[in-house]
Amino acid sequence: MVDFFALGLTHLLMALAVLRLLARADLDADPATPVDPPVRVKKRAPATIASATITPPRRAMIVPGQDADGANAGGGANADGGNAP
Repeated sequence: MVDFFALGLTHLLMALAVLRLLARADLDADPATPVDPPVRVKKRAPATIASATITPPRRAMIVPGQDADGANAGGGANADGGNAP
């Protein structure tokens, strides 16, 4: 019984809020927007080599179990002699 009361009360309050919002007089009236003069944006100077962003060199990805050249550290074979990963 309490569940129906709580559900009905919340729906009634939401319906009351919607009705009050729809009954407002300023719902259909749009406020006049002030007309501002257009803003001029200064163009930036082109970037020179000295001011260009320099990215650092990329380092090689380090993967556990591999040498620096990318080969398996164990010589390509597992402990049991197989080549399975």
